[in-house]
Amino acid sequence: MPPSTAPKHNVTVLISGTGTNLSALIAACAPAAPLHSARIGRVVSSSKHAGGLLRAARAEPPIQTSVCSIAGWRAARATSRLGRKPAPAGLQREGDVEAQGRGRGGAEGAGRGTGGEADGARLDADDRAGYDADLATLVLADSPDLVVCAGWMRVLSPAFLEPVAAAGVAVINLHPALPGQFNGTHAIERAHKAWQAGEIDRTGVMVHYVVAEVDMGEPILVDEIPFVAGEDEDLERFEQKVHEREWKVIVEGTRMALERMGTK
Repeated sequence: MPPSTAPKHNVTVLISGTGTNLSALIAACAPAAPLHSARIGRVVSSSKHAGGLLRAARAEPPIQTSVCSIAGWRAARATSRLGRKPAPAGLQREGDVEAQGRGRGGAEGAGRGTGGEADGARLDADDRAGYDADLATLVLADSPDLVVCAGWMRVLSPAFLEPVAAAGVAVINLHPALPGQFNGTHAIERAHKAWQAGEIDRTGVMVHYVVAEVDMGEPILVDEIPFVAGEDEDLERFEQKVHEREWKVIVEGTRMALERMGTK
């Protein structure tokens, strides 16, 4: 079958920050690249300032984007209460991406996995369920085969995970730690501190299936990173070392997840 007519897995990518992991995925979807059988159908950001939005807009061809921020969701909810019809989940689509993408968007997670809160907004249980349910509706509208959390900084609750799973869509996440170590936020920093205290001699990066318990889903790919004395003492340099490993692991982990699924 010629490459132009080969079936393509439709992948949705969730981001919150600069989008360096997203860039690795975009490059890997090129012909003859590891994810040549996949296409990124949409990038969803939890922040309108995420630099990854601009990376998506500048891809060839450009990738559709949506912003689903807490502030936008709350505004849409208020609009709904006034009898107006808001955009689903308070999202913004492609219109303002160029301007939004100029914002720095913060670090690409800095070891936070899906355990952080990118825009600083906190939700009570009811609001979190409402936000996540609307996010699931937004994501499922594109009929993705796979959802990849690539620096997504919000915890995904059962209100998101259950309808997505019911639709037969797997959700995977990149986390810069070994399974069972340093779940949640600031994983790289915490591992580095533990090494300096003589408690561990290695850390790592993994791609895992997302479950309600943060960073506790079944690992798909685990890549160990031994600490090197005389080289890894500086935290900033070590973080960069881990991030460079992440760019490879997220591509291979995504490829493995798609391979497990087979062709729809």
